[in-house]
Amino acid sequence: MLETLVLPLILYFGLLGLCVRFLSAPVPHAGRKYRSPAHAALGWRRASSHGSNGRRLLMRSAVGISALLAVDLVMATQISSPPLSLIAAQCLIGFAVLVFCWNVLSIPLLTDHSFRPNPQRLFTDTLLSSLLTMLSFAQLFRSRGIQLTIGSDAPAVLDHLYFSVVTFSTLGYGDFAPLEATRLYAGFLAILGNMHLGMLVGALFYLASQKNGG
Repeated sequence: MLETLVLPLILYFGLLGLCVRFLSAPVPHAGRKYRSPAHAALGWRRASSHGSNGRRLLMRSAVGISALLAVDLVMATQISSPPLSLIAAQCLIGFAVLVFCWNVLSIPLLTDHSFRPNPQRLFTDTLLSSLLTMLSFAQLFRSRGIQLTIGSDAPAVLDHLYFSVVTFSTLGYGDFAPLEATRLYAGFLAILGNMHLGMLVGALFYLASQKNGG
């Protein structure tokens, strides 16, 4: 069931992003500017730029897809269900990379005299991007496989999420290892994990410097 929802959801949220980009201005009422219910649902704010509104919508979509992936993993522990196909898992990873690049990685590049990022929003977006990334790769590892380094038992469903979290954080306990088909994905996940953790630390330091008047 999840596989039938993944691609339509990504397409749906992509189209919503275009709507946010090209929505007409809301109708003023009594001399005040306000958001229509559609704008509010999409996270559209009149005072924000189109880029900021687009990033807000993209993060809302990331939260929704992350919740769907988490529920699917939990349900898979109770009800036997087949993993996603490789194409669907790769689409999830591509979406997670898009969220990270657009909502997190691009923010320092936009910083200049006319734009200062909100450190709290950057920290929150990085946390949510981390969650989406780990869940997306967990689906791929479930699809393509990992292995125990000791013993021959098949990994459980949540073992794929555990391996994704350990690889993302670069802890590397060594109790699980990627199969040949997933080695490059595991290496890419470790790189993404380092980049996310670096952005988290940077956002915290930036927030502390702002509070100290820096």
